[in-house]
Amino acid sequence: MPFNRKPRVFKTSIGTMDFGAADRTLTLGGQNTFPLHFFEARPDHLPAVGVEIIDTGFDMSELPMLAACYDGARRSLS
Repeated sequence: MPFNRKPRVFKTSIGTMDFGAADRTLTLGGQNTFPLHFFEARPDHLPAVGVEIIDTGFDMSELPMLAACYDGARRSLS
């Protein structure tokens, strides 16, 4: 039986947002495909921000180099 790919349609677009000022402006967003589906269409602006989500609850004091990355961040349990 042959494989028939059914394309998923992203029926909206992601708006753009500019960060920074003058010649140091970074523009994010602007695509009209699913996030990270570069094989469907090339995005106007490539991803430039990454977020790490940790849900294991480990003690950051055991990893001082990692704890420095999160210095000043607040933990929210709501």
